[in-house]
Amino acid sequence: MFRHAQPAAVVLGITGMATLAAAQTGAVAGVVVDATGGVLPGATVTLTGGPGAPTTTQTNAEGRFAFGGLSPSVYAVTVFLSGFGETTADGVALGGEPVTLPPLTLRLGAFEEAAVVTATRIEEPLQDQRVGGARPAGRGAVRSAAGAWP
Repeated sequence: MFRHAQPAAVVLGITGMATLAAAQTGAVAGVVVDATGGVLPGATVTLTGGPGAPTTTQTNAEGRFAFGGLSPSVYAVTVFLSGFGETTADGVALGGEPVTLPPLTLRLGAFEEAAVVTATRIEEPLQDQRVGGARPAGRGAVRSAAGAWP
């Protein structure tokens, strides 16, 4: 009578362990916004710190992201988008329950611009080229009170 009970107990024990392992995975989700609260699609979101990390995803058209099937641990979520600064949510403690982060805000990044100016020196002497005897007005040109050139 007990010979059949042992395999059943083993099967129930294995099933119970699988259920316990499945119950101990969680998820981290959130939304990425700019300083005005507008959503930011296409941001790179990286999860670090726990088993299987780092892992990366992109925000969707609504600025949302999610990481699922995570083991209980303490994680960090870092967000980056070109043209914006980077932000990190540290100390994201994950047990068996899903965690929804408050909106992660990216601020506009500092832009660096550089202008390269090059010059070429001309070695030809300047020549006075008068047209029809008139002297061009400009620096160094002085007219007499009568309006004639000196």
